[in-house]
Amino acid sequence: MRTFCRANADVKMAKSEIMRTRIANIITNAFNPFVTGSLGLFALGFYAGLDAGEIFKWWAIILGITILPVFFALSWMLRSRRIDSLRAGRREQRTPVYLSAIFVIGIDFVALQFTKAPHIYVSGIGIGLLGIGVFTCINLIWKISLHAGFAMALVLALYFSFGPAGLLSIMILLIVGWARVELKEHTVWQVVAGAVAAAGVGAAGLKIWGLV
Repeated sequence: MRTFCRANADVKMAKSEIMRTRIANIITNAFNPFVTGSLGLFALGFYAGLDAGEIFKWWAIILGITILPVFFALSWMLRSRRIDSLRAGRREQRTPVYLSAIFVIGIDFVALQFTKAPHIYVSGIGIGLLGIGVFTCINLIWKISLHAGFAMALVLALYFSFGPAGLLSIMILLIVGWARVELKEHTVWQVVAGAVAAAGVGAAGLKIWGLV
């Protein structure tokens, strides 16, 4: 009887673990850096007080010249087996991903200087470039959570755009952090470091580009 009960408990524990892993994967995919980064850029338009038409126009343009090219570069790396997955789980695989992002975003940042792009979006791209640079340097010696970093950037963008109500998005940061630890992609400290680094970069960037 005891053996049966123990086996039944083991089965329930295994099912629970499988369910947690599935939920963690869903959260990780739903709030990947491309998604949270896109949402953060969209929110910045409200912070600048732009009308809906301008927000959608410049958000679509920046998606097209910044986020999509980085995603395509990541997809090419996956097809050519330079990375194991779109998440680039191994630390050493992340460096070329970061460098490709720096290359694309750097070109876009310079190009936007010669357009009529709203200052808020030029600044947002600049802060993103600064952030990727910081994460690249840290990644050379330690794996830091980019998911947590982008989730924190989204929290900051929503807070500055919508006030205290935007802080409700901290829930996104918390569940993303849980998911990354649950999947054993990061330790708790790597998640915390990602969030703290992003907050620091965000605060510095806001000062550098005169947004606060």
